[in-house]
Amino acid sequence: MVLMALAVISMVFFQAWSYMGPKLEQWFGSSGPRTVVGTIDGRTVRFGELLEFHTKLRQAAMADLQWRVDLSRQATDSEMRQRLVNLYLQIMAMRFPWVTEVLQERMDAAKTIVWVALYDEARRAGIEATRAEAENYLKSVKDAGLSAEAIQRTISQAGGGDRTKFVEALRTEMTLRMYVQWLGETLSGAVDPEVRRLFAQVDERIKVRLAVLRAADFVSQVGEIPDPVIQEQFNKYKSYPPGKGPEGFGYRIPDRVAVEYLVADPKAFEEQAKPKVTDEMIRQYYEAAKDTQYLVKDEKPAEAKKDEARKDEAKKEEAKPPEKEYRPLEEVREEIRKKLVEQESAALARERMEADVAEIRAAKRGADLAIWADGKQVRRVALLGLHTPEQLAELAGIGKAVRGSETFPADAMAMMELVGQAHAKLSVMEISEPFVGPSDECYAFRVTNIEKSREPTSLAEVRDRVVTDVRETKAFEITREKARKLLETAAEKGLVAAADAAKVPVTATEWFSREQPIPSVPPEIGASRVVVGECFRMTDEGRQRTLVTLAENRTAVVAEWADRRPPREAGYAAQRMSLVNRVGGQVGRAALAQAVSPKSIQERMAVVVTLPEAQPRQHDKTGETDENADPYADLAP
Repeated sequence: MVLMALAVISMVFFQAWSYMGPKLEQWFGSSGPRTVVGTIDGRTVRFGELLEFHTKLRQAAMADLQWRVDLSRQATDSEMRQRLVNLYLQIMAMRFPWVTEVLQERMDAAKTIVWVALYDEARRAGIEATRAEAENYLKSVKDAGLSAEAIQRTISQAGGGDRTKFVEALRTEMTLRMYVQWLGETLSGAVDPEVRRLFAQVDERIKVRLAVLRAADFVSQVGEIPDPVIQEQFNKYKSYPPGKGPEGFGYRIPDRVAVEYLVADPKAFEEQAKPKVTDEMIRQYYEAAKDTQYLVKDEKPAEAKKDEARKDEAKKEEAKPPEKEYRPLEEVREEIRKKLVEQESAALARERMEADVAEIRAAKRGADLAIWADGKQVRRVALLGLHTPEQLAELAGIGKAVRGSETFPADAMAMMELVGQAHAKLSVMEISEPFVGPSDECYAFRVTNIEKSREPTSLAEVRDRVVTDVRETKAFEITREKARKLLETAAEKGLVAAADAAKVPVTATEWFSREQPIPSVPPEIGASRVVVGECFRMTDEGRQRTLVTLAENRTAVVAEWADRRPPREAGYAAQRMSLVNRVGGQVGRAALAQAVSPKSIQERMAVVVTLPEAQPRQHDKTGETDENADPYADLAP
């Protein structure tokens, strides 16, 4: 029996290992660090080399990510924010395709060998970051405002605490970054035909005559709309949000909230603020601002200035720098006092609102806000009905109120996705933190009721909007038909005469290019790339007139060619260098995307992957491998 049990156990173990052995071998690097996983240009590449390379890139990427977060948190003033921007404009000037891969803890050997090949190519080209360059990078992070302790903490977390190894990791990542940048600069060439095509877009100009017909002008010609047509329109689009359905229709009721708020107006605090503004405060403000606000400008004529400049140049060795002249303090004292009073009034309004918010939060939820409103310094306002975010944004004063980067409409609507959840930013009847309006008025609001987006209960709820849409649709049909007739008539006697007979105004434009909006016409027409493109098609195809319909604006435009100014050779000579940079950038980005694509690197560097089961490069939603997909195609312009 014992022997039989052992035999059964042995058989089960053998079968289990037969299945799991290859899987474990694949998961944990086949046979270990010495396992050959492929070749690069004939050079043998082992699993241990890939793992070490992946670890280095991961350490550098994790450090970059952590330092960016730490510096962002510390960027409390504009100077530090600018230092942070300058630093990371250098570091993250472009998206490096390996970053997202190496942040994954588990290495993908089939992908990593490609980046090793690119690293080899960089070193063959003589590009390799030095230890000094890596140390300088660490110094730049410190100069941007990060403490030595924070840097060392990141090294410990990302690099295991060994500074020497961490610097080597930085060198590896910096080498790749330098090489990709060099590739981008090297590949940014431009050929003359491409530059000339761009110049034609920039410099060729035309004039046209435009007749614009709007559906709004023909709504009065639409007869009564039958009820079945209105009902059909409602049924077709009632499930779509406003403006999001086919043809731009939608009658679903959006998220809406009811709001009430307290507002503290700084003007009501001015009498309280006046005693706080002292003569010493006025003097300090004057001294700090006199170079920018109170410097007396030199109003001498230009010739007199030139004479003085020549005299100064002749005796600049012995002349002293001219003394600056300022408006005297007494002359601007009341002006400064007024500014300081306004500042103190705004501060008092904020203090009052902060104190009120603290009291309201201490009281039970649902307390009457009228208790904190005295009608003079603080007022209570209850908005009638439910409001959408767009309606909240249009409210005077509070609609533009902000708190840091947060806006009142966004915060008022933020709870909609988090209703009933413990981590909701605000809940119904909970007072907000103070928000500041465009005139320094201070607000605190609360949402008193919410309504989630829903379909209308019946046509009656949105009937007016449905009827308006149907009438405008019918009016647009009339507009297009009249525009077609106008185009036909213009072919016989010209656009101006045809438009006069139809009582449609005609606009004669100034010169414009393919890259410009059409001047002298309404922005929604002149800025339309469809309209601009159609106008230039007339010159390309030899047509005299064209018709453009803009469904979004329910507008039809009849255009007639007037004149053309071809590209100027002298202009080409003057602009060629800047045009080369533009075209070269486009060509270079496309070439760089190709140069750093895994498939391209594999072909250049003769990369051969010999993993037992090479991991697929990319999967579609079904889990099947897409051999033709290029995961770095998004680098192309």
